[in-house]
Amino acid sequence: MPLEKSNGHQPDRRGAFSLLELITVIAIIVIMLSLLAPAINSMTSTAGRKGALNILMNTFEQARAAALESGANVYVVLWQRQFPDNDRIIVLRDAVEWNKNEKPQFDSGDKVPLTRYIQMPRGVLLYRGKGKSILSTSPPNGETSELDELLKQLPKSGGVAPQKSEIGYVKFSPTGTIQYPASKDYSRVIISEGVRGTGGTEAILAGRKEKQGGLEIITFRRFTGRASVDVSTLD
Repeated sequence: MPLEKSNGHQPDRRGAFSLLELITVIAIIVIMLSLLAPAINSMTSTAGRKGALNILMNTFEQARAAALESGANVYVVLWQRQFPDNDRIIVLRDAVEWNKNEKPQFDSGDKVPLTRYIQMPRGVLLYRGKGKSILSTSPPNGETSELDELLKQLPKSGGVAPQKSEIGYVKFSPTGTIQYPASKDYSRVIISEGVRGTGGTEAILAGRKEKQGGLEIITFRRFTGRASVDVSTLD
């Protein structure tokens, strides 16, 4: 007996997810993502701070080398930007010409930029904090500063000019030593995760970091100009 041909579609008898099974799978994915999020954030923030450390340490060493090579003072200026901009640094050198006796002659106060502004990774602060640092608003009495002269010659960034309260600097002498800050207590740069508000206020994202040693602190050996890193709390 011949088989009858069917012009209709046969129903799909393959198995399908029920609504309950689909909801269960989605719930498992959500739980897994929530468990992974802190680890991912931690990895990202650590890379950010490590990136900032690499930028700063390399810049300080190159500035020191530039001072030794040129026979001129070299300045690393740190600029604390307000939210939402990244903090920045820039390197400048005293303008110098060489006379017939191959001795440097300096123009009065003129500075030559050696770099453009270098941005810190997002979410990383050049931290003023509660301790003494290069960015402290109250340096020791009697310690002179060329900050006003530097401020006049710093370029704008994104149409914004730095303000005196937002910057600090390290000065390398022609012999590679640290000439400013003159006080050992203030010769350090502090790095943390956080955000700076429009009024200049700072907030560390993890408040425990300051108390439990979660701040990277760069300190300088005054007579060699070398920088070293420590993870510590503030005094």
